[in-house]
Amino acid sequence: MGGTRFVYNDNAREISIPVLNTDKEKPYLIQSWVSAFQGNDKTPFIATPPLFRIEPDSTGTARISYTGAPLNSNTEVVYWLNIKSIPPVEKSPENQLQLVINSQFKLFLRAHDIEPLNFNNVELSKQNQGLVLKNNTPYHLTIKHIFIDDKRHPYDPLIQPHQEVVLLKETPTSQKVTVQFINDYGATVDKVLN
Repeated sequence: MGGTRFVYNDNAREISIPVLNTDKEKPYLIQSWVSAFQGNDKTPFIATPPLFRIEPDSTGTARISYTGAPLNSNTEVVYWLNIKSIPPVEKSPENQLQLVINSQFKLFLRAHDIEPLNFNNVELSKQNQGLVLKNNTPYHLTIKHIFIDDKRHPYDPLIQPHQEVVLLKETPTSQKVTVQFINDYGATVDKVLN
Protein backbone atom coordinates (compact mmCIF):
# COMPACT_ATOMS: atom_id res chain seq x y z
CA MET A 1 0.00 0.00 0.00
CA GLY A 2 1.08 3.52 -0.68
CA GLY A 3 0.34 4.78 2.85
CA THR A 4 -1.39 4.09 6.15
CA ARG A 5 -4.04 6.80 5.83
CA PHE A 6 -5.50 8.62 2.87
CA VAL A 7 -6.98 12.09 2.41
CA TYR A 8 -9.66 12.87 -0.16
CA ASN A 9 -10.67 16.49 -0.84
CA ASP A 10 -14.35 16.65 -1.77
CA ASN A 11 -13.66 18.48 -5.05
CA ALA A 12 -11.16 15.88 -6.34
CA ARG A 13 -12.23 13.62 -9.21
CA GLU A 14 -10.59 10.56 -7.65
CA ILE A 15 -7.59 9.38 -5.69
CA SER A 16 -5.28 6.57 -6.75
CA ILE A 17 -4.10 3.99 -4.24
CA PRO A 18 -1.04 1.95 -5.27
CA VAL A 19 -1.24 -1.70 -4.18
CA LEU A 20 1.97 -3.76 -4.28
CA ASN A 21 2.21 -7.54 -4.57
CA THR A 22 5.54 -8.44 -2.96
CA ASP A 23 5.08 -12.17 -3.56
CA LYS A 24 7.63 -13.26 -6.20
CA GLU A 25 5.60 -16.28 -7.37
CA LYS A 26 1.85 -15.81 -6.91
CA PRO A 27 -0.63 -13.34 -8.38
CA TYR A 28 -3.37 -12.00 -6.10
CA LEU A 29 -6.88 -10.74 -6.64
CA ILE A 30 -7.46 -7.37 -4.98
CA GLN A 31 -10.89 -6.22 -3.92
CA SER A 32 -11.35 -2.62 -2.74
CA TRP A 33 -14.26 -0.69 -1.23
CA VAL A 34 -15.04 2.07 1.26
CA SER A 35 -17.13 1.38 4.37
CA ALA A 36 -18.51 3.48 7.22
CA PHE A 37 -16.11 4.13 10.08
CA GLN A 38 -18.83 3.08 12.53
CA GLY A 39 -21.98 1.18 11.74
CA ASN A 40 -23.13 -0.13 8.37
CA ASP A 41 -24.21 3.08 6.64
CA LYS A 42 -23.91 3.31 2.87
CA THR A 43 -20.92 5.38 1.75
CA PRO A 44 -20.69 7.94 -1.08
CA PHE A 45 -17.71 6.29 -2.80
CA ILE A 46 -17.08 4.00 -5.76
CA ALA A 47 -13.95 1.86 -6.07
CA THR A 48 -12.75 1.08 -9.59
CA PRO A 49 -12.02 -1.53 -10.51
CA PRO A 50 -13.79 -3.23 -7.58
CA LEU A 51 -11.80 -6.42 -8.25
CA PHE A 52 -8.49 -6.70 -10.12
CA ARG A 53 -5.48 -9.00 -10.43
CA ILE A 54 -1.91 -8.10 -9.54
CA GLU A 55 0.83 -10.24 -11.03
CA PRO A 56 3.77 -11.43 -8.88
CA ASP A 57 6.18 -8.67 -7.84
CA SER A 58 3.98 -6.00 -9.47
CA THR A 59 1.93 -2.96 -8.57
CA GLY A 60 -1.73 -2.30 -9.30
CA THR A 61 -3.91 0.73 -8.66
CA ALA A 62 -7.24 1.07 -6.90
CA ARG A 63 -9.11 4.26 -7.72
CA ILE A 64 -11.58 5.76 -5.27
CA SER A 65 -14.19 8.30 -6.45
CA TYR A 66 -16.41 10.43 -4.22
CA THR A 67 -20.02 10.54 -5.46
CA GLY A 68 -21.58 12.73 -2.77
CA ALA A 69 -22.34 16.43 -2.51
CA PRO A 70 -19.64 18.94 -1.51
CA LEU A 71 -19.10 19.09 2.25
CA ASN A 72 -19.85 22.13 4.38
CA SER A 73 -16.83 24.36 5.02
CA ASN A 74 -14.39 23.16 7.67
CA THR A 75 -15.75 19.62 7.70
CA GLU A 76 -13.94 16.28 7.79
CA VAL A 77 -15.57 12.83 7.77
CA VAL A 78 -13.69 9.56 8.33
CA TYR A 79 -14.32 6.24 6.54
CA TRP A 80 -12.54 2.89 6.19
CA LEU A 81 -10.74 2.08 2.95
CA ASN A 82 -10.73 -1.72 2.64
CA ILE A 83 -8.18 -3.59 0.54
CA LYS A 84 -8.70 -7.36 0.47
CA SER A 85 -5.97 -9.59 -1.00
CA ILE A 86 -7.15 -13.00 -2.21
CA PRO A 87 -4.49 -15.65 -2.98
CA PRO A 88 -4.82 -18.11 -5.86
CA VAL A 89 -6.31 -21.55 -5.24
CA GLU A 90 -3.60 -24.18 -5.48
CA LYS A 91 -4.42 -27.25 -7.58
CA SER A 92 -3.43 -29.91 -5.11
CA PRO A 93 -5.21 -33.00 -3.75
CA GLU A 94 -4.01 -32.17 -0.23
CA ASN A 95 -5.90 -30.06 2.28
CA GLN A 96 -4.92 -26.41 2.27
CA LEU A 97 -5.28 -23.38 4.45
CA GLN A 98 -5.69 -20.15 2.52
CA LEU A 99 -5.63 -16.76 4.15
CA VAL A 100 -7.57 -13.85 2.75
CA ILE A 101 -6.36 -10.60 4.31
CA ASN A 102 -8.58 -7.53 4.55
CA SER A 103 -6.54 -4.45 5.46
CA GLN A 104 -8.33 -1.31 6.64
CA PHE A 105 -6.93 2.19 6.30
CA LYS A 106 -8.43 5.46 7.48
CA LEU A 107 -9.85 7.54 4.63
CA PHE A 108 -10.45 11.18 5.54
CA LEU A 109 -12.93 13.06 3.35
CA ARG A 110 -12.36 16.80 3.70
CA ALA A 111 -14.09 19.92 2.47
CA HIS A 112 -11.88 21.49 -0.19
CA ASP A 113 -11.83 24.77 1.77
CA ILE A 114 -11.06 23.32 5.22
CA GLU A 115 -8.75 25.49 7.30
CA PRO A 116 -5.19 24.13 7.70
CA LEU A 117 -4.64 21.96 10.78
CA ASN A 118 -3.04 24.00 13.54
CA PHE A 119 -1.98 22.01 16.61
CA ASN A 120 -1.97 25.27 18.59
CA ASN A 121 -5.78 24.87 18.56
CA VAL A 122 -5.46 21.60 20.49
CA GLU A 123 -5.51 22.24 24.24
CA LEU A 124 -4.01 19.97 26.91
CA SER A 125 -4.77 20.54 30.57
CA LYS A 126 -4.48 18.85 33.93
CA GLN A 127 -7.89 18.86 35.61
CA ASN A 128 -9.52 17.05 38.54
CA GLN A 129 -10.81 14.25 36.29
CA GLY A 130 -7.35 13.69 34.74
CA LEU A 131 -5.43 14.71 31.62
CA VAL A 132 -7.90 16.46 29.31
CA LEU A 133 -7.58 17.21 25.60
CA LYS A 134 -9.84 19.71 23.84
CA ASN A 135 -9.81 19.45 20.04
CA ASN A 136 -10.73 22.92 18.76
CA THR A 137 -10.16 21.92 15.13
CA PRO A 138 -12.40 20.50 12.38
CA TYR A 139 -10.05 17.50 12.09
CA HIS A 140 -10.10 13.99 13.53
CA LEU A 141 -6.97 13.50 15.63
CA THR A 142 -5.03 10.27 15.97
CA ILE A 143 -2.78 9.88 19.01
CA LYS A 144 0.20 7.56 18.77
CA HIS A 145 1.39 7.80 22.38
CA ILE A 146 1.09 9.83 25.54
CA PHE A 147 4.35 10.29 27.47
CA ILE A 148 4.42 11.28 31.12
CA ASP A 149 8.09 11.93 31.71
CA ASP A 150 9.51 8.88 29.90
CA LYS A 151 6.63 6.47 30.59
CA ARG A 152 4.55 5.71 27.51
CA HIS A 153 0.76 5.34 27.64
CA PRO A 154 -1.09 4.09 24.53
CA TYR A 155 -4.33 5.76 23.43
CA ASP A 156 -6.40 4.16 20.68
CA PRO A 157 -9.66 5.99 19.98
CA LEU A 158 -9.88 8.61 17.27
CA ILE A 159 -10.64 12.06 18.68
CA GLN A 160 -13.57 13.70 16.91
CA PRO A 161 -13.56 17.32 15.69
CA HIS A 162 -14.43 19.82 18.46
CA GLN A 163 -14.46 17.02 21.06
CA GLU A 164 -13.18 17.21 24.62
CA VAL A 165 -11.89 13.91 26.04
CA VAL A 166 -10.18 12.65 29.18
CA LEU A 167 -6.98 10.97 27.95
CA LEU A 168 -5.90 9.60 31.33
CA LYS A 169 -8.18 9.17 34.34
CA GLU A 170 -5.53 10.18 36.86
CA THR A 171 -4.12 13.70 36.94
CA PRO A 172 -0.41 13.51 36.07
CA THR A 173 1.81 14.87 38.83
CA SER A 174 4.76 14.99 36.46
CA GLN A 175 6.10 18.26 35.18
CA LYS A 176 6.22 17.17 31.53
CA VAL A 177 3.42 15.56 29.52
CA THR A 178 3.85 14.95 25.77
CA VAL A 179 1.09 13.81 23.42
CA GLN A 180 2.24 12.47 20.04
CA PHE A 181 -0.21 12.94 17.18
CA ILE A 182 0.01 11.29 13.74
CA ASN A 183 -0.23 13.78 10.88
CA ASP A 184 -1.39 13.26 7.26
CA TYR A 185 2.04 11.92 6.27
CA GLY A 186 2.29 9.35 9.07
CA ALA A 187 4.87 11.42 10.96
CA THR A 188 4.46 12.37 14.61
CA VAL A 189 3.78 15.86 15.93
CA ASP A 190 4.43 16.48 19.64
CA LYS A 191 2.23 18.64 21.85
CA VAL A 192 3.89 19.33 25.23
CA LEU A 193 2.22 20.36 28.48
CA ASN A 194 4.66 21.65 31.10
